[in-house]
Amino acid sequence: MSSRTNGIVYEPDKLASRHRLAIAGAAVELVQVPPVPHAFKHSSSAHLLMFTETGKRSDGESRAEGHAISTMRDTSNTFSILPAGIDYDGWTIPTVPARYLSLAVEPDSPLISPLTRDVLWRAPVVYGRQIPEDIKATLVKLRASVRLAENHVRLYSEALFQVLLIELAQWLGQQSARPVVRGGLTPRQQKLVCEFIRKEAASDISLAQLARLCDLSPNHFASAFKSSLGTAPHQYQVSCRIEHAKQMLENPSIPIIDIALTVGYAGPSAFAASFRRQTGTTPREYRKARS
Repeated sequence: MSSRTNGIVYEPDKLASRHRLAIAGAAVELVQVPPVPHAFKHSSSAHLLMFTETGKRSDGESRAEGHAISTMRDTSNTFSILPAGIDYDGWTIPTVPARYLSLAVEPDSPLISPLTRDVLWRAPVVYGRQIPEDIKATLVKLRASVRLAENHVRLYSEALFQVLLIELAQWLGQQSARPVVRGGLTPRQQKLVCEFIRKEAASDISLAQLARLCDLSPNHFASAFKSSLGTAPHQYQVSCRIEHAKQMLENPSIPIIDIALTVGYAGPSAFAASFRRQTGTTPREYRKARS
């Protein structure tokens, strides 16, 4: 497992400090990120679990592929689950240093049991909350073992890693915190249609086009999409447009009318109205706040 495909990659590069321990088919990292505006992304064949100890931001977005965008400001004491093959990215303007424990594990790792395989990796979770005290206690022990990072504690770290996965899977199952969405899109359909929307966000995409990608009727597709992603296909497309617009607004040399046309709006007034509905501010105000 390479360090670049293990966990979160940051821009600017080498922003985060990492304390890493490799174990059987997995890696555990203690990560600290300074309060500097940055972008981040994750794309890997490994599953990824993150337990955020501290994290606060004045602005930012976090997105797991095929799921709604999170703008949570205080991410302290949360956990995130990213199944293998799910892209995760975003940007943030932090107000405090972020500290978290990252666990990357290959799908065929001997540390994964049938219970954890079936429960933990069904779908992404971004900033889940309310971890019970027994799981927090295991986290404390695992963090301490990683800081030692000595050969004689490696077996102990592996055992704690397995205990943590089992405890989390049992808790999620008991609390029904991860209900299976019935009548929703399959993971393959979600990936296919969300990639298409992001790629063609500036175009006029019909419901029939998207339904054909999933071999569903338009009505069935619309219902399944909302059940799976919590938003309508059109709203997901709008959020993709606005995300692209925000990136372009970071460059003060690009005229706002050009941004509007690039992301799919007929002109600056329609773009400004949509941007305000999504963000609560205008494109000019958004750009000024970042200049």
